[in-house]
Amino acid sequence: MGYKQYFERSLIAVYPPEFTFYHDRPTEPNGYKVIPFKETTSFEATEPVDRVVIHDARGSHNVDVRKSPDS
Repeated sequence: MGYKQYFERSLIAVYPPEFTFYHDRPTEPNGYKVIPFKETTSFEATEPVDRVVIHDARGSHNVDVRKSPDS
């Protein structure tokens, strides 16, 4: 509980872009209950993109991309 989750775009100039997923611990004790969460990020695409690479503490993952409903 209380973790902050976010994606950060890689500084490496590749297309499609790659992202790193972070989760920062809370600064104060907040309990130890595991709570499901959903995190999203977006980027502008010049051509169709099927997958992006997400890096986290467990390695690299190919993640399917969904087109934004407002595009």
